[in-house]
Amino acid sequence: MTNDLLYQIALTLVPNIGDVHAKTLATHFGNASDIFKAKRKDLEAIDGIGTIRAKALKILATSPTAKKKLNL
Repeated sequence: MTNDLLYQIALTLVPNIGDVHAKTLATHFGNASDIFKAKRKDLEAIDGIGTIRAKALKILATSPTAKKKLNL
């Protein structure tokens, strides 16, 4: 399994991030791994993402349990 595929799977686990928001993020950043590496302020600036979704992404991105399970 590729590393980016793991990030794509992780993206599906983020609360309030559905297909439309995931596609918006992927289009903006180019790949799923860069979404999780992005700064919160950069995520918040994307139309439709905002503070709540950006916070949820950063919580998952920095979660030791998620990192261990998904090998992020």
